Amino acid sequence: MDRGTDTVASGRGTGASGDLAIRAVDPGDDSRWDREVSRHADGSVFHSAAWARVVRRTYGHRPCSLRVSQGDTLVALVPLMEVGQGGWRRGVSMPFSDAAGPLIFHPRRASAVWSALESCAEERRWKRLELRGGPAPRDLPAAFRYEGFRLDLSAGIDRLHGGFDGSVRRAIRKAERCDLRARVERDLAAMRTFYELHARTRRRHGLPPQPWTFFRNLHEEIIAPGNGAVVLAEASRQSVAGAVFLWSGPRAIFKYGASLPEAWPLRPNQFTMWAGIRHLVETGCRVLDLGRTSATQEGLLRFKRAWGAAPQPLDYYRYECPRRAWAADLTPPREGYPALFGWMPLGVNRLAGKLIYRHLD
Repeated sequence: MDRGTDTVASGRGTGASGDLAIRAVDPGDDSRWDREVSRHADGSVFHSAAWARVVRRTYGHRPCSLRVSQGDTLVALVPLMEVGQGGWRRGVSMPFSDAAGPLIFHPRRASAVWSALESCAEERRWKRLELRGGPAPRDLPAAFRYEGFRLDLSAGIDRLHGGFDGSVRRAIRKAERCDLRARVERDLAAMRTFYELHARTRRRHGLPPQPWTFFRNLHEEIIAPGNGAVVLAEASRQSVAGAVFLWSGPRAIFKYGASLPEAWPLRPNQFTMWAGIRHLVETGCRVLDLGRTSATQEGLLRFKRAWGAAPQPLDYYRYECPRRAWAADLTPPREGYPALFGWMPLGVNRLAGKLIYRHLD
């Protein structure tokens, strides 16, 4: 029997769609959740029970994902966590994900689903509801607009390589000439090595890293069971770059990348990505999402375009409960604070991440 399930609301989606019933569930305690997610083409690791467990174990946020149905028919799944305390509580789909919007199994009922979500947010007295990705009704404004990139892996290694920008192919050749070596690992030691690179990279970008416990839980819940991998590039037996790939079924995500700037002339970032792509193809993944990118991250946009990935608009939506209105065209959060975090000693920067990330999402 599934635990932690309660009826939240009856949606306002009436008329042609009929009344919708919404039940709050903890995906970690719901034996059906992952099976149902796998039935939807847009289901990803961010919709999974494992991702909810990572966030809950690390930060203590409360899972309250929603199963929307009409009678015995599954209409939608909405992964959600309740973040914050008291009057600052809000629903987020999903914390620390790039895209985890509602999975709607009956598109004609999308408007009814979103209306029902408004009711749910108001009944829970959240300050706001935040949804990362759609599909949303056509007239619904986006609060933030980002760019996503999707690489079709089904073409095979040779055609993929041929679709790379010339700069990427040259970088791969240079890395091979410089005797870089790539390792694809799933053990905790590899994750720890990546975390050291990640912490340095975050400080260089003017940001603190998430705490080590987040990456340890990510390893235990997702990578160790076989739904992810750490790719490390080595030069002279030193790890100089790394990447974390996660997947669910045929859909993979490039979640994190890091490197040492002194090794950039060896092109370790391109080499690590290439090793990850080859591994994903061998694993049977069909699609690789390259993650969220804002318009101000010009270097990262160029890097992702160079792999031949197709751009995918990625809109975030925010329902402000006190105003009973969807926010529109907000200014995206800053990508970094170099004047603050960029000058902190590495240990202090890590401590800052440990203290503040539970209040972020």
